[in-house]
Amino acid sequence: MKILYFSGTGNSLYVAKQFAMEPISITQAVKNNEFTYKDDEIGIICPLYCHMPPKIVRDFLKKAILETEYLFVIFTYGNRKCDAFEWMDTYMKSNGMDCSYIDAVKMVDNFLPSFDMAEQKAMDKDIEGQIKRILANVKEHRIGYEKTTLEEAEHHRKIMETAEGSPELFDGSLLRVTDQCIGCGICVYVCPRGKYMLKGKKAVRQEGSCEYCQACAQNCPQKAIFPGKTDKNPEERFRNPHISLQELVEANCSAENIPKMKQIVD
Repeated sequence: MKILYFSGTGNSLYVAKQFAMEPISITQAVKNNEFTYKDDEIGIICPLYCHMPPKIVRDFLKKAILETEYLFVIFTYGNRKCDAFEWMDTYMKSNGMDCSYIDAVKMVDNFLPSFDMAEQKAMDKDIEGQIKRILANVKEHRIGYEKTTLEEAEHHRKIMETAEGSPELFDGSLLRVTDQCIGCGICVYVCPRGKYMLKGKKAVRQEGSCEYCQACAQNCPQKAIFPGKTDKNPEERFRNPHISLQELVEANCSAENIPKMKQIVD
């Protein structure tokens, strides 16, 4: 079994590790121009942003050649998945792939402008029970996915209207670095798009594509990065407790930065 994943704060990486000892980072696959994979079973595991997979995952799937008899997708999400299953099924077909099974694990919702990380971490969402159920389904080669209700489809439509009216949400222009920054460089190493640099011992976000995964804000030890105009609880941040900072950096860091990264993380 091969597992390909994308993760900004560790939720999807944690789930991926329940399926394979050494899951493959989609971020690294894209950076290394590696798009062809072959196995009896192949799984894609990633979060949902606005009820869709991240752009880097969508871009990967446009180029991917996945040779397998059983292709499945597992999403991680925190609040609502809406019509993500139907959307993904259609998207995979549009890229020449048939998805056998789609499911999702409800975890901590780490979208800082809308959710308080302290409240989210305190919730019992039976994460392990959900993963156990999905593992059993994959082992049995379960086919299909849960259909979306009309209410959820309508909610997604309204969210997308808002998103289309706020493109700055996805180009990262709302992200801001405060004077609390000490120039540790962690944001440089966890950003999957490589959009941070250190200038004058302070992190600076460069213009360009942004996943808005908030890995920079969530993993900043000084809580010096804010993801938008609002922040439900500026004093709380989240990284999956089973995933180390080093694992996230290795998942998203450019190869030339790995030696520098090890000095900081260690």
